[in-house]
Amino acid sequence: MAHTKTLDELVKSLILLRDQAEHVYSCVTVLDRGERNLVKKQISSCMQSLHFLSEHLDQTECGKVAP
Repeated sequence: MAHTKTLDELVKSLILLRDQAEHVYSCVTVLDRGERNLVKKQISSCMQSLHFLSEHLDQTECGKVAP
């Protein structure tokens, strides 16, 4: 099933992202202000997308949205 492959890829990507975030945590001290702001904007964008995905999953689980 195509959706199973997509789900597997999504989960693997999220795990990789989490692991990478934990790995680079100590490296942020070497970034200048502009670089930090760019990274913060990208993090904020990712968090917003993940938040909407999480809400959609909750709504789908409650039967509010068709799967």
